[in-house]
Amino acid sequence: MDIATNILDLAKSIYSLVENAKANKKRCQRVSKRVKALENLVKSIEQRSAVQPADDINKALNELSITLKSAYHLIKKYTMSHLVKRILMSSSHGDEFNGVNERLNDAFQNLALALQVEHGNEVYKVFELISRQKEDEVDGKEDDAELKRMLAEYGEYVEAMQRDLEEIKTSVSKIVEMLNKPSIISVKIRMIRQEDLKFDQGPPFMTTPTAMVYKGQFCGFTVAIKKYIDPSIPNPRE
Repeated sequence: MDIATNILDLAKSIYSLVENAKANKKRCQRVSKRVKALENLVKSIEQRSAVQPADDINKALNELSITLKSAYHLIKKYTMSHLVKRILMSSSHGDEFNGVNERLNDAFQNLALALQVEHGNEVYKVFELISRQKEDEVDGKEDDAELKRMLAEYGEYVEAMQRDLEEIKTSVSKIVEMLNKPSIISVKIRMIRQEDLKFDQGPPFMTTPTAMVYKGQFCGFTVAIKKYIDPSIPNPRE
């Protein structure tokens, strides 16, 4: 039966997802346990492959397949990254699990009736009303407590990140301010040797009663070189 095979494949996928759940772990595990109980009923139907199943069984199997797909997508939400954001965006996760569990119970009741499962059967204990309600209540309290802890840790992480960002912002502002200030280069004062000077060819571009000024170079930079004139000596001295 294709529908039975699809249901069994979905069940296996759900079991794998539950192992990777990062939140609502108890609720996910409870769904997995109830799916497992239903899997046993589906296997018993599959083993009757020689006999064409009744319409009521086919209908119950189709409804179960739809429910398992919903369960799969619900559990998958709690295995993915950005988990905290998903939790904050969905405050109704408890109601979502309740809805899936109710539909799983409906599927069990329909299959049990169609297959004439005896009330003493072990699978009945999984879906017994009072037990289900107690289990769901305990699971919900444990998961909600874990969610509060996770959200508190996330809040502390966000605050720490904000502090770090503020420190980085302050440091960057100081660096930018420092770079914008004019830099003062400290140069050791020393005597310039004549061989360090390079005179450009040509006459002085300025002459005064006491000196002649030539264009030249010092360490690759264009400079003005001033030669002082001693009136008592025919040749000028530097």
